[in-house]
Amino acid sequence: MRNLLCIFILVCLMAVSSEAAQADCVVLVNSYHQGYRWVQSYRKAFVDNIAKDAMVVEVDLDTKRIPRSEYAERARKALALIDEVKPEVVVLADDNAFALLAEEVATRKIPVVFLGVNSNPRNAVTSLDTVVGVLERPLVKRSIPIINEVLNKDFRNFLVLFDVSTTSEVLFNEVFHENSIKFMGYTAEIRTVATYDEWKKAVLAAPGQGFDAIMLGVHNTLRDEDGRHVPYRKVARWTNIYSTLPLFAFWDFSVSSDMACGGLVLFGGPQGEAAAQLTNRLLEGANIVQLHTITAERGKLMFSGAG
Repeated sequence: MRNLLCIFILVCLMAVSSEAAQADCVVLVNSYHQGYRWVQSYRKAFVDNIAKDAMVVEVDLDTKRIPRSEYAERARKALALIDEVKPEVVVLADDNAFALLAEEVATRKIPVVFLGVNSNPRNAVTSLDTVVGVLERPLVKRSIPIINEVLNKDFRNFLVLFDVSTTSEVLFNEVFHENSIKFMGYTAEIRTVATYDEWKKAVLAAPGQGFDAIMLGVHNTLRDEDGRHVPYRKVARWTNIYSTLPLFAFWDFSVSSDMACGGLVLFGGPQGEAAAQLTNRLLEGANIVQLHTITAERGKLMFSGAG
């Protein structure tokens, strides 16, 4: 069904190609899918801030739910759409879209704006003169002390759980660098798990391993024993029910009364707004080499009220 929907969307988007050719056209490639709260957040900010006379054409790669073996085909379809509508700017949202498409788009002499990217842009493109955008960095060393201060607690040892995904791999290589981070008397142990069953075991074992709290990292690509994708909300809700340790998060989409209780979290909105502003500059005629990549680190304290 998802494949049929993807084909339908692409056909509809192809149909607007002639109209797109008459206006400033921007292609927004989402690494993930419209039902993902992170996508909804940055997308709304992007659409609200992009130039009113620009046409935004979107395509979802859906890489949180499909297997990696299908990534290349999704990227090929996105490139076919880009070649059809010939946009003035291509916006690549998150690490998978950037890794899969940045170099190919750059070779077409189309400016690339990225957002939500954790990796070093140099890893994906031959020349940084072809891309500009907004980096994303989880606020590990700021989050933990602030959580303790706000809640008047003394949580010292945190288990930080991630799935095995492109984002998780990039964060480990570019941000964390090691499995155990020690700072200011705190310890954050970074652990990645590939399956839902492994996630459950890690959560249940955490109290006996000396942890005081659990931080929910990226948990969107876990699969059950039958190989089926497990929605991130289901993972977080199960963790909320069965963990005897308090749960915190790095991203707003994991915070609610039935998931993590809160934390100093990142929102997609600032990413989308900043990407729209960069895109507008390019549409106005700015040379991409005159613009600068930024890091959107405006974390905000957010608590569900039920934690």
